[in-house]
Amino acid sequence: MKTTRFLAAAAATAALAVPAATAAPADSSGAVQSDLTQLQADITKAHDTLLGDITTLTGDLSKGRAAVKADLQQLRSDRESLIAAVLLDLKQLRSDLQAAHAAGTGSGSLQSLAQSIRQLVRNDRADIRQALQNARDAVKALRSSTGAAPKS
Repeated sequence: MKTTRFLAAAAATAALAVPAATAAPADSSGAVQSDLTQLQADITKAHDTLLGDITTLTGDLSKGRAAVKADLQQLRSDRESLIAAVLLDLKQLRSDLQAAHAAGTGSGSLQSLAQSIRQLVRNDRADIRQALQNARDAVKALRSSTGAAPKS
């Protein structure tokens, strides 16, 4: 009785392993594409959220120190959580790229998607840096015009 259960389990395991082994190359390429898509979504979310936080911060400069402090805290909190998500996506992407490379899969479409994501990152970073610089300039201008301006 135990032998037949063992043989049945072994046959079932072998039946499941064969399709998984033949599907591995396609799965690794698909996993990389999925990782790239997730990374792109998280980068876009980070960009939009951080720009929104910076816009709120800039708009609240005239509301006083407490409002600006709360906005800065929100900006820092959002930045930490969003960057953590992007870093996790990058870690998963590296892992799946290694698996795809070991399996010998890859395609030009993945390379073009990766290139478009690199360009997206460059543009988004530039937008965020410019918005932060504008916020800093607004704080400096407010400080110079009034002595009670909030510190950033």
